[in-house]
Amino acid sequence: MFLSHTSELRLYPSGGSYVSKAERAVSACGHVVVDMADFPSIDQAPAAVCTERVGGSKRQQGCDVYVGIFGTRYSSPVRDRPEVSYTELEFDTATEAPIPRLVFLLDTEAADLGIPSKALIDRTYGDRQEAFLEKVGNAGLTLQKFSNPDQLSQLLERSLKALAGGTGPDNRKTYTPADLNTWVEQHHQALERAFCAIPSVQQRRLPVLIETALGEKESVADRVRAWLQAQLPGASEDLDPALVEALLAQMFIDDVIAKRRQGLLAGSVPELMLSYVVRVDTPSDPGMRQRAGLRIDGPMVQRALRVLALASHRQGQNGRPLFQPVEFPGWLAEQALGAADGMDLEGRNQRQALLGYLIDLNLLRTPGADESWLRFPLDPLADYLAALRQLERLEADSAGDGALWQEFLAELEQPAHG
Repeated sequence: MFLSHTSELRLYPSGGSYVSKAERAVSACGHVVVDMADFPSIDQAPAAVCTERVGGSKRQQGCDVYVGIFGTRYSSPVRDRPEVSYTELEFDTATEAPIPRLVFLLDTEAADLGIPSKALIDRTYGDRQEAFLEKVGNAGLTLQKFSNPDQLSQLLERSLKALAGGTGPDNRKTYTPADLNTWVEQHHQALERAFCAIPSVQQRRLPVLIETALGEKESVADRVRAWLQAQLPGASEDLDPALVEALLAQMFIDDVIAKRRQGLLAGSVPELMLSYVVRVDTPSDPGMRQRAGLRIDGPMVQRALRVLALASHRQGQNGRPLFQPVEFPGWLAEQALGAADGMDLEGRNQRQALLGYLIDLNLLRTPGADESWLRFPLDPLADYLAALRQLERLEADSAGDGALWQEFLAELEQPAHG
């Protein structure tokens, strides 16, 4: 059981302090007291130690019950998170865990509290303590006041026995499926940003898999909603970004394992890339495929992407390949589509219409404020499609004089320069 309190309640009254009486009540009920003062000296940030001991982690079991005993002083700010005190951080961690919270407040209107008046005044952080107590008061808890150590001991012992017998208030915050749906709809953009902030995603290792693992017409927000509903019935409305990152990573792992067991993941890289294109190329409105007198179908989309991918790779000096996907200008995309055999695009309007369709479906993206520049959303996708287009060109040349093969092999022998 975690006992959270401020220093004046540990020190006073001198004959038997509030905290010492509370500890005896906890022990009398068969619980083990965990107090911040008992934490060992270890090579770990104070905030991490605090949250780990209260709420637990993969390597450390948390506490079963949180007891908050709050007076008039704010407590010391956390060294690596100075915007909160240890007491407030402990309360927030218990709220997010979530574990049952029992909170007791010093009755400042009582005649004699056994605490010197100077010890009741927090000249440095008094405003922050008032704000913290207001937050506690709005947390939906049953708060009990005490004015002497014996009264606190009795209130605490009674509350612990009621909690053990199942008759005490359950202060854990729970959510219905409807609440979770609302939460995900309001936060799905932040969730996706958090997912994209994971280092392995930034290195382009995971996005293809997570997209391919999604079901028909299922978004990342849909999958987060379902996963939260199944795994986190007590999820907090205000999840810490680091926790969101961990949740999404776990969601991805669970998803991939489940899909692999069902045989739904692509069996090879080509299958993976093409299945991604096919899945994304499913507009919610079929009318989106009709543009500028052009009927945009699946084969046209796949061919256009191969052409554009190779063009994006050939931006070195004199059109030589850089062998890496980079941003490319819109005029280069139009030029490549216009020159490609088999595209049958009539004029600039149809080329722009096709590019607009690819952008609308996120098969191409405008990476910055300048919308005249384009980029593939996934580097591995651009690499694969460019290689596929290059192979098509070389195979077509096999029946000729082999000039394209000679040119390609010569390019491979020399380093590319931007």
